[in-house]
Amino acid sequence: MAQAVGTRPTTVVAEILYGAFGADIRHLAGKVAAPVLAVAGTEDPTCPPAMSRELAEATGGTAKVLEGTGHLPMLEETDQVAELLRKHLATAQEGRP
Repeated sequence: MAQAVGTRPTTVVAEILYGAFGADIRHLAGKVAAPVLAVAGTEDPTCPPAMSRELAEATGGTAKVLEGTGHLPMLEETDQVAELLRKHLATAQEGRP
């Protein structure tokens, strides 16, 4: 952690952490023009699967929960997330005129 923080002042680090761990975008779901694919990991304490399901439902989208995965499923389960995205995009394109 000390290496990641470096020489940044404690107040700056606190603001960064608050922004990262305190972010909640559910109030923006109604502004999204397309169904969302929300991928969550069961081991993510900041954006739990329930939050992802809520976002997906609000947009008419889909939520996928990856067992044993943390906050960055796109880095932790690259192949699985890529396949989910391919399927989601193919479905979205089928629904277009």
